[in-house]
Amino acid sequence: MPSKMAKPEKDYKGLKPFTPKVLLFITLVIAVAVLVQSGYDSGTQSISLDKLGKVLSFHRITYSLQELDLAAFLSGLSLISYAFVLGPLARMFPYKFDDALYLRRPFGVVGFWLLLLHSLYYSLFMYNVSGSVLFSDPSMLGTLLGLIALVILYLSGITSSERAMTKVGFYGWKKLHRTGYLGLAFLVLNILLINKYNITGPIVSPFSAIFLSLGTFAIFMRIIVWLVKKPPLLEDY
Repeated sequence: MPSKMAKPEKDYKGLKPFTPKVLLFITLVIAVAVLVQSGYDSGTQSISLDKLGKVLSFHRITYSLQELDLAAFLSGLSLISYAFVLGPLARMFPYKFDDALYLRRPFGVVGFWLLLLHSLYYSLFMYNVSGSVLFSDPSMLGTLLGLIALVILYLSGITSSERAMTKVGFYGWKKLHRTGYLGLAFLVLNILLINKYNITGPIVSPFSAIFLSLGTFAIFMRIIVWLVKKPPLLEDY
């Protein structure tokens, strides 16, 4: 009698990751990030459609760019978190989440580009590409962690092909991709440190905590899988 945990090998090559439903989901994530970040009014401590309208209409260009840049970071963090949590969930509940593993690529790719966009804006317009400022105050530690996280995620992204896995070897490739969870942890610490030590006050709205919790949940699930030592899936890394 076959084991209940056994599952036939799947072929994901024929699946198109960027389907209309996937693109709609990604768009909704970005829209929610813009709403809770750019629409948050610190005065009333609530979402203000009037403030959101001013940001989206670029009433004050610099301020609008800063708000939308933070929304890009939050949506990128959210998509990266979704990409990383699918592996552990598929290990714990293969019959429910194994079919969703192919979503890691579109979520990871779009999430990385959003984070890269945020990093470029932050470096060019906020700090004028000054390396010394990274060590000038405690909040800069968060910025440094964010840059390290971006490098880790970049390495994970450029090795997300079968050709790369063949060159590196499956186990080496798997270990490399698991460092992505370290990058995710650095992203969460990045915004927590900047939000805490920023001299002008918190830069993200309280409603944005949901995006941070997604990253924390993905890391927590990875730890749980490691502790219970669930047998790996062929598609998992």
